[in-house]
Amino acid sequence: EQVFSTACEHTVPQQSADIWHFPCHQCNSLLANKNFKNAIWWPMLKDEKFIYINHHYRDLILAELYAKSIGLKEIITTSDAKNTPCICYAQGVLQGKYSDFFVFTGLVEAMVQEIDCLSIGKGMQNFRYPPA
Repeated sequence: EQVFSTACEHTVPQQSADIWHFPCHQCNSLLANKNFKNAIWWPMLKDEKFIYINHHYRDLILAELYAKSIGLKEIITTSDAKNTPCICYAQGVLQGKYSDFFVFTGLVEAMVQEIDCLSIGKGMQNFRYPPA
């Protein structure tokens, strides 16, 4: 991936066509910074390992703001969030455990659409049911 300095000059020194183009002075100095090199040396954690990150390094304010913005705050702040049936079902759907249960997933999808339509005051005209 590309890395840019926050003070990037957005210019590239003039070079001839057969020579490599190097980043600006600010971006180049970032790549030479020892602390930055040490930080990017460590491999990224796999998604399933993020739960083991030390609480000291977690940005709780940012996580709460993100949860509020996408409407997940209630799920996160419940006392037993890991064992609620809704969370277990959502994790199963994301893992593909329910891909063979067409009738069940179609029913859940239809119920969610119905509740969404009724909550914004729309009727059920032209409601499309999933194939069974």
